[in-house]
Amino acid sequence: MKKVFIISIALFVASCSNNKEVKPLVQDIKELVFASGQLEWDGSYNLTALTDGVLKNADFEIGNLVKKGDSLATIDNQTNAINTQTSQQQLAISNENLNSNSPALQQLQQNILFAESKYQQDKTQEERYKRLYESQSVSKVEYENAQLNAKNSLANYTALKNRPTLFFGNKLNNNK
Repeated sequence: MKKVFIISIALFVASCSNNKEVKPLVQDIKELVFASGQLEWDGSYNLTALTDGVLKNADFEIGNLVKKGDSLATIDNQTNAINTQTSQQQLAISNENLNSNSPALQQLQQNILFAESKYQQDKTQEERYKRLYESQSVSKVEYENAQLNAKNSLANYTALKNRPTLFFGNKLNNNK
């Protein structure tokens, strides 16, 4: 152990006595740095599609001159094609429902005719009860019920008559 201690002190004294001066050296760096990246051309553009899908038939090479309106590739998008077909079918159904022979319009015409008949019947019934009330053959409550029925029938008839102009324009009135 004494030997290790003596050797340590000797090395310490030897290292302290060496006063060698170090100065920086000015020169070009000769190291290589590796990094990932890409080269881009001046005037190059990124092309993006306005829809999702699978790129098919890419008919161009890097560096080709492209003019406005040139087709570079096609995109296969089955979802978009199905949505287009469904929308066209819904448009056809909507146009059919706007037709003067559409089931919805014919049903509305029948409802208007029924409401008109009901109103005429309730109006006649009200007039009868009015005469009976004046001759004191029925009570005032029965006469008021007949009046209320006539008013309700008129409101229903008026509402149905005005409904086609909201949905169909004047097609219903033009068919009569």
